[in-house]
Amino acid sequence: MAVDYFSDTFLDTLGEWQRGWKENQALREDIAKKLELQAIKLPQKYRIVSAPCYRKRYLLPSDINPLFMDSEISDGATSWTLDKKYAEFFKGFWRDDAVTAVIFKHTPNPSEVILNIASLYESTNFMNAVNAYIQKSGKEAATFIKIGAQQKEVILNTNLRVDEIIAFTGKSSPFDELCIAAGVNQYDQDSVWKFFVEIGMQPEVPRYVEKDGVKRILAKVLAKANELKKSKKQP
Repeated sequence: MAVDYFSDTFLDTLGEWQRGWKENQALREDIAKKLELQAIKLPQKYRIVSAPCYRKRYLLPSDINPLFMDSEISDGATSWTLDKKYAEFFKGFWRDDAVTAVIFKHTPNPSEVILNIASLYESTNFMNAVNAYIQKSGKEAATFIKIGAQQKEVILNTNLRVDEIIAFTGKSSPFDELCIAAGVNQYDQDSVWKFFVEIGMQPEVPRYVEKDGVKRILAKVLAKANELKKSKKQP
């Protein structure tokens, strides 16, 4: 018999989260709120993560300044994975409107964990509830059949920190479009291009950089960010 806290209402909401929101952030926030209210009723073992988690995030032009100037950006309740390889290949290597994709590695504090979905799939009681839900054609039955445990997913509410970047991956959109989106005028485009080439993030070129390459890129980016901070403080 399925345990009561794996109710159809909980499975509806969990399935809705796993099915995704197609970049509709308002929908993501709405589902996250519903899921958090239900997840708090589960045993604590499903709300603990002791291993490193990984998240790939496509950086838009508007993300660059807050991440590298302020050292972190707010990300809200989002999907992370315990599987680094899954994070690397999730949603491909580039997006046309992005500068690059970044992979973050973070070991969460207990207060940051909303739900450890991976641990649910290790539970016999949960799997019994899911199988019963599928058999009666629950609202999100197709999601559980299609996705299941393959993502090794956890849901965290934490900021993305520049010092937790472990990889850059992707291919940016055409340079002119990026400059327009970021508000860079045509007179400054040459210097912006040279800057990205110098730090190893040349626009429009597919790449996958990690370990020592990430350290070199971050050192150059943060040095440039510090220069900009100092110049803004000067009268």
